[in-house]
Amino acid sequence: MRIAIVTGASSGMGVEFALQIDDVIELDEIWLIARRKDRLDEVSRKLKRAKGIPIVLNLSQKGEVEKLRNMIADEKPDIKFLVNNAGYGLVGEFAQQEIRPQLDMINLNVTALVEITHCCIPFMKTGSHIIQVGSVFGHLPGVAGWAVYAATKSFVSSFSFALSKELKSSGINVTTVTPAGVKTEFGDVAGAGRFDLVSMGSEPAVVVKKAIEDAMNKRMLSIFGFEAKLSAFLPRILRKETMLKIVSSGTASNQSISNYYINREARIKKDFEKSMLLFGSVLAGKYNKERALKIVSEATQKYADIIPILPYVGGDNQPMMTQRILYAATCLALYRAMKDDGTALTEIGQVIYDSINKEYSTFPKNILTKINKRLLFSDMNKKALRNAAIISQERRFPESGVMLYVEGDENNFDYGLDIIECPIKKFLEKQNAAELTTYICKTDFPVSKANSSGLFRTSTLAEGGRVCDMRWKKNGPVSDIVG
Repeated sequence: MRIAIVTGASSGMGVEFALQIDDVIELDEIWLIARRKDRLDEVSRKLKRAKGIPIVLNLSQKGEVEKLRNMIADEKPDIKFLVNNAGYGLVGEFAQQEIRPQLDMINLNVTALVEITHCCIPFMKTGSHIIQVGSVFGHLPGVAGWAVYAATKSFVSSFSFALSKELKSSGINVTTVTPAGVKTEFGDVAGAGRFDLVSMGSEPAVVVKKAIEDAMNKRMLSIFGFEAKLSAFLPRILRKETMLKIVSSGTASNQSISNYYINREARIKKDFEKSMLLFGSVLAGKYNKERALKIVSEATQKYADIIPILPYVGGDNQPMMTQRILYAATCLALYRAMKDDGTALTEIGQVIYDSINKEYSTFPKNILTKINKRLLFSDMNKKALRNAAIISQERRFPESGVMLYVEGDENNFDYGLDIIECPIKKFLEKQNAAELTTYICKTDFPVSKANSSGLFRTSTLAEGGRVCDMRWKKNGPVSDIVG
């Protein structure tokens, strides 16, 4: 049985490798490896000649490759193509990131690649091909802001070049692919908020086409694009210190993570000032004008202190999470100013609720109805939420949220989200303001009433629940039975 094995086959270059290999060589099966079965099933249906075999594995976890090794030992296939495409990167300073995601990155980018290559070689013959997907970073001495990722890709290049020499006498060709930016989900996972990696990158189909052509022509290296070729050439003529300075100045290190909010401070403060106009009007209705202005002034000062310590939760690539953190920061500034003023927690919570209620109740109803019909319950919005949920489950940003998308049952609700980890709750706990979380949660309901999205839930993390089980029903009643 002639087969190809493609890892990371659920998206981006992995999908293209599966489809294009199916076009260029006659095979019985293509084994598609990734974590998302629904995506693998979709790729299988697109294959025209070979049968797609979805294999659900999380290659960053110990013992997963052993399952593949056992399958290969049982089937004893003739492996014509092995494409080690699975991998991800994380951007940011090494010491400022959690260690677990970085170790998982090493497990996937390095350990799994080595293990899979080792278990496949005995089942490959003359004329077979191994394609190792590396990176332009593999040519460089190191890249600040991508320290671990760049190191894993340097390993891939070194390992693959040596393997190419070792397997030459067996007629097994090894090609290392070292692209620069490619239009895939890489940027979403990496968190490279300062860079629009999608629009900057090359099309996956074009990069993969060249990679397969280079492999068929027994080339050891496949480099696509001017930037990649330049990055492969410059280390030959420049000192390491010079190269480090050049490439690190162009990466999203401090600027995209540590300074993400600071770089946007003017815009963030402007949005905060708009919110304070609303809060201020509610405060003025409860207290005298002088007291209201004093609270707003102090909240503004406190907000300026909060901006530099805001947690990075994906930036521009995770707008929903980022907006939640910014909203929590606004409420936190007001909370601190009102506490200093001697206001009770329940009264602070009421001010926040009344402000949101006032904002949304003043929106023209016809506009909200159009938003409801065209956006909130649209297939586009549901797809966006599904994708956001999948990305959140990667847990690449420790301070971000984690959620599951819940398909509607056509009767009780249209769609839902189970919030397993809440970014607001995490943030406020670290700021010694956990008691505020419940009151922020309650503001979801005036928003839902205004846009007729029929929100209801039976538990929240803020009140000790296992999840926040958010459910939306178009034009349905809004009900918070949690209290």
